Parts: sequence; C-alpha cells; structure tokens
Amino acid sequence: MEETARIDAAATKAGVITSIGYNYRHAPAVEHARTLIAAGTLGRITNVRAAFFSGYANEPKGALSWRFNRELAGSGVLADLFSHASDLCQYIVGPIAELTALTSTVYTERRSSPWARGRTSM
Repeated sequence: MEETARIDAAATKAGVITSIGYNYRHAPAVEHARTLIAAGTLGRITNVRAAFFSGYANEPKGALSWRFNRELAGSGVLADLFSHASDLCQYIVGPIAELTALTSTVYTERRSSPWARGRTSM
C-alpha cells in the first residue's frame, strides 16, 4: 500500500494519469451478466464464486518467473490474478462485503531463470 501511495504521489506531482488494465471488464459475457444482474433478472445476488485460470504458469518444467518471487513481485501471483477476479465481481455485482479464499501451489519447484534471480534483462 505504501508503494502505491508513492506511485500516486509521483504521478500527481508529474501531472500524469495512471491506470490498471482490467482487460476482462468489457468482454461480451461479462457485460451480459452485468446487464442481467442490474436489471434484476437473476434476483438478489448473495454469493459469487470466482475462479481465475491463466496459462503462463501451466508448464511444470517452465522457468520460475518474477511473478512467483515475493521479493520481486510483492504480493505475487495472487494479486496478479486475483485482482482481475475481484475487479470483475465488483464490476458485475457491486461492492464485496466479505471474502473467503482457498489457495494452493500446484508446482512447488521450478527451474531458475534470470528473472527469478532479480535480473531485469536476459
């Protein structure tokens, strides 16, 4: 949170606009679900279950990337992916009042890569 505050202050001081690319918001299926919910067609929504799948980590012999290194990625893959799922839930249904989550690490070992060791170029 402190880092985000520093980024915000720097952007404000520089007079620039920042953004986050929540690129799933305007997918047709998402917009359709949002319309149905807003119209009351589905009734009162009391529960939402979200699962987010991404292919960049699906190869067990794939290299360890920066996303899996807490020192480089901060909150890591959870924030990288869950931020999209939570954004969609709020966009479609409204504010989140309570959250419960289950997480697991599918591949506990990966070969090292230059990115995993903190280098910024290959």
